Amino acid sequence: MSSLATATRPQSSHVGGALWLALMVGMWAIFFVALLGDRLDDVWTWAGNLPLLLELGLWLLPFPWLLGTAVWESSWAPWLRVGLVAVFAIGWTLISIPRARTEATG
Repeated sequence: MSSLATATRPQSSHVGGALWLALMVGMWAIFFVALLGDRLDDVWTWAGNLPLLLELGLWLLPFPWLLGTAVWESSWAPWLRVGLVAVFAIGWTLISIPRARTEATG
């Protein structure tokens, strides 16, 4: 049995995972504060007025939040917008929870 198979993850990877989860939760909190403060329209307008390369970069970095903003600013039914934004927030948060790495055996 290899020593790599029995090695545990370094402590720094646990800290990084926890920081990533905190970032996800914090960004969703900011999103919902902007939503409740009726500021998402301002964010959407600002993002749409950026030069194309900056706008593409903005779409890549905070993708789930801009996707939520795009859905919220759409003309879709309110129940659908609320549902989709909730799914985005819950889904991106769940996939951001740090998990222990399992080693493949073979």
